[in-house]
Amino acid sequence: MSKFDKVLTSKFWGKIVCLLIVLAGFIAAMLIMSPFMAVAKMIPQYLGGPIAAGLNALKVHKWLVSIFSLLIPNTVYFVISMGAFVFGVNLVFGFLEEIGFLARAAYQFDSVLSKLGLQGKAVCPIMMGFGCTIGGACGSRVMDNWGQRMLTMVTVWAIPCASIWSVVPVVAGMVFYPFETILICLGIILYAIFMMWLVSLIFGK
Repeated sequence: MSKFDKVLTSKFWGKIVCLLIVLAGFIAAMLIMSPFMAVAKMIPQYLGGPIAAGLNALKVHKWLVSIFSLLIPNTVYFVISMGAFVFGVNLVFGFLEEIGFLARAAYQFDSVLSKLGLQGKAVCPIMMGFGCTIGGACGSRVMDNWGQRMLTMVTVWAIPCASIWSVVPVVAGMVFYPFETILICLGIILYAIFMMWLVSLIFGK
């Protein structure tokens, strides 16, 4: 057994190192696919104005102008960006699976996630869910059988994704003091854990 294997299978440090590697995998996926996301970002920037100008020249209703010049281009941008991110995550975690990391991560978290009725390898989709719920649901493909995939997906949907975390602190900071905002964020984390437990209790069988 190598020194790295000893660290990964350690009861204390193993979980920390696994979580750091998973986080690094998300960052790597974002960096790998960032060129595609940058190109997708140009769609609403460069198409929105000309589309709006053309429709206004045709005296199209403003409601329809906003749909074709704002809603549709931004939707395409979002779809391409999220698709690129999910594809990048599949590439990175496919590599981690090939080198045997996912097996070690599953070993580390098996005892914890078994309380939710899940296998240890569900740790990757769950961690992914904190960044992107869609990516976490797609990541459930690594589970061994249909029941585990379904339970992983409904558990992931109980996790607040990055879009929620980008809004909650800002809105809470406008109303509450900084210390209260921190308590609200901690409360959301506890609520997410409770919801994961509740979902596993309902759908675990």
